[in-house]
Amino acid sequence: SAMARRGDAVCCLGAAAAAGWVYLAEGGAHLVLERRAIAGDDANFAGCVLRLRKTTIKVGLDGGAEDDLESRTRSAHDTSKLTDALLWRDQPGFARDTACETPETMSLAFVENVMRPLLGSRFTDPGVYVTVDYEFLRAVAQSVTTERPKQRVDVSVIDMTQTRAVLLRDANLVDTKSHTTRLDAGDGESPNESENETFSVELKPKCGFVRDGSQFSVSRFAMHQRLKVTNGNVLQVSKYDPLDLFSTNQDDVHKALQALVAFPRNNLRIRRRSPNAQQSTMVFGEGVNAFTSLGGGEGTGSANEGSVTSTKEETLSSLLRVVQVALRESQVLPRVLSAQRKDRLGVEVLMERVKGVTDELTGELKLETRLKGELRDFVVSTVAKDCSVLIAIRRLRSGKGKAEETLALDETFVVSCPENKKGCSGDADAKYKCRVSVVDLDLKSIRNLAKWWRLERDVMQNWA
Repeated sequence: SAMARRGDAVCCLGAAAAAGWVYLAEGGAHLVLERRAIAGDDANFAGCVLRLRKTTIKVGLDGGAEDDLESRTRSAHDTSKLTDALLWRDQPGFARDTACETPETMSLAFVENVMRPLLGSRFTDPGVYVTVDYEFLRAVAQSVTTERPKQRVDVSVIDMTQTRAVLLRDANLVDTKSHTTRLDAGDGESPNESENETFSVELKPKCGFVRDGSQFSVSRFAMHQRLKVTNGNVLQVSKYDPLDLFSTNQDDVHKALQALVAFPRNNLRIRRRSPNAQQSTMVFGEGVNAFTSLGGGEGTGSANEGSVTSTKEETLSSLLRVVQVALRESQVLPRVLSAQRKDRLGVEVLMERVKGVTDELTGELKLETRLKGELRDFVVSTVAKDCSVLIAIRRLRSGKGKAEETLALDETFVVSCPENKKGCSGDADAKYKCRVSVVDLDLKSIRNLAKWWRLERDVMQNWA
């Protein structure tokens, strides 16, 4: 059945609905639930994920010193009157009446009207609302506790006051019922085709360029890594370099993917969903490596067919070869890069400009059109530097699916990869059906400007 129009709330989720959702992942601001595979599931929810807002826990003692520093720097750089409503309300697609605005409505408007046109509708899904009640949130909060990473549990919880969550297509799946109606991809798959497992590779590429006129010729990621070592957050710097991943040279891209395997951290995660499994499992990432075999070989039904011939490493490298081809053919990274480049000024210059139009006594500020545009571009850039690119991959049986540059109606495409590194392209190539998505595009609040400015200063000082 066709899904509700954007912005319309789909039916309410109550306590009984909680059992249909399981923990998938979380970032700083949101926790994401995956829909369990349930036979005859409600078409509104099958193949979807649900994003719930989190709220931070104010930590007692160790949080105190931080707050003290915050209040000191805030008085020197008071941007409290600079709000998201002020920044975005005259943009097309945003509510004029800011009384109606919630973080969710602004974020949905932002993804749909700002990020989607930049990145392309084929890669982005703004989602729709679902109303959720307190009992649903309480049941979910209870069920996900054991799944959550300790460092997240200590600082944040699901926000029990939210009344709406965002429902999105599950980008970890190759074949999803889209929010409208399911279109036949028309690639001649047999009904049992989907018996092959699906892998999804999540890349968090970070900033892929060095600003013109920058005094350092190194990526911001590398500089931030060194600060993390200085602060004792990590023991050694990651060898991953975003400049390699965004490069047009395929050897550089290969090098970047290899570095991500060596240092996955939060920049590389791979999940697997078996056809009969109710949910996906993480098979590669920080502290996780569960690789056995990729796909079901030629589908003769022998369970260990793939694993006999391939070690874990070979399997992982074959998956990454598919990723590399999918990135090249989809051209998703140049789109992300151009969004990252929207900010021409940098946070230090913007901070100065905001201070320049702020009344020292009242904190009131006069935002003229140009500065408003520069601040919006900065937010877009910051979101694009922190988003994730998901490549969902399913191996096709031999002879199925022509490797076409053309997209099927459901926005999937087929790539061809040699079976092994030395293999020449040809009939022996394995074919994979892929879907590429950009996720985590939520609006970042301009209230973070002073915080971003402090981090930038720390990164620069530490590097110098």
